[in-house]
Amino acid sequence: MSITASIWFFVYVGVFTMTSLFSLMLIVPLMGVSFVCAGLLILIGMFSNVVFQCAQKIYEWNITILQSLLVKLADRIPPAHQSPEDNNSLKQERKKRIGGLQSIVWVKTRLIHVSEKIKSKMSYCIRTCVGCFTSASRFLCSKDNPVTPKPST
Repeated sequence: MSITASIWFFVYVGVFTMTSLFSLMLIVPLMGVSFVCAGLLILIGMFSNVVFQCAQKIYEWNITILQSLLVKLADRIPPAHQSPEDNNSLKQERKKRIGGLQSIVWVKTRLIHVSEKIKSKMSYCIRTCVGCFTSASRFLCSKDNPVTPKPST
């Protein structure tokens, strides 16, 4: 009876060990891939947000420029049934309605300034991420890491 129980014990231990090793070979690499994908997802999300905000600013500036251009074009078109004095008052009214539109030079310098800010934020983000990965790899490979087994001497 004890020989049969011992044989079954070793059979169960062998099956358990083989199943554990097989699942370990599948799960650990998939967890690593999942970790890398999650990190890339965060980085791509930040980059997407920066690009969207930049595109939104460019769109708003282009709307301002196009409104100014349309006002100038509309001022050149004479009204069909109005006198020239009425035309001048119409020009003044349009300028008041649009408000103080920024000049193209101001928009261009502002765009350069914003692009420099975005470039510095992106380089800071990349430097921070590289620094985090570098310090994490140094920590994992160091002798002070509590997870890394210390060699017995």
